[in-house]
Amino acid sequence: MKDKINVLGIRFSDVTQKEAEKILSRAYIENGFTSVFTPNPEITVRAQSSPKLKKIINSSELILPDGIGIVLASRILSAPLKERVAGIDMGEFLLRYADEHALRIFILGGKNGAAKRAGENISKTYPKLTVCGTHHGYFEKSKKENERLVKIINDSGCDILFVCLGFPEQERWIYENRSKLRTVKIAAALGGSVDVWSGQVKRAPKAWQALGMEWCWRVIQSPARIKRLASIPIFIDLVIKQKYRLKKLNEESVKL
Repeated sequence: MKDKINVLGIRFSDVTQKEAEKILSRAYIENGFTSVFTPNPEITVRAQSSPKLKKIINSSELILPDGIGIVLASRILSAPLKERVAGIDMGEFLLRYADEHALRIFILGGKNGAAKRAGENISKTYPKLTVCGTHHGYFEKSKKENERLVKIINDSGCDILFVCLGFPEQERWIYENRSKLRTVKIAAALGGSVDVWSGQVKRAPKAWQALGMEWCWRVIQSPARIKRLASIPIFIDLVIKQKYRLKKLNEESVKL
């Protein structure tokens, strides 16, 4: 895998969108299991209070900076990431890849009916792939119901699994169940992507995406999300403190 850049203890993959696509294409061919996590500033802040969550996120083979704030933070820390790589863009690539190679996908997450509608819409756009199963995100994640779901996924023979349970449930679920998934080659934690694919949420226009303002569009579409913006000043403060600690360490090493 590519080099990692440390932003508040999360080891982000230093890749462009195209490089990430090549990594996943190669990972599929090499027949291993690859997970894809896409932390943004809010997720990175929430992970600070839990070493376990940091461990879970850092266990992923591909950790993509889904937020312009992560890229800006890496520049402040003098270890710039190449670019923002949005989770839904990675999801769209995986759908194209599955279509080109006639693969089987399974969609897990969303409210009752969302994953099914997403599958129906995806099948119309990508007729060569097979949506071999869907399941809502409201299930007991650690008991018999989870065992039943794992069996359903395994029996479906899916190659690519989209886990859209929201943070931290989706990352934790992949981490705890990856060894049980027999046919899955790629498991991607993609949060609200299922709502976009189902038609419930409209993605930001291309111009907003290019400006790194997709987060603002989401707030406009869903005003309840404005509460999440409270993590931004906390994120900035933590990044500045990390910058100061690194500077101090460098100064002390020069003295030695």
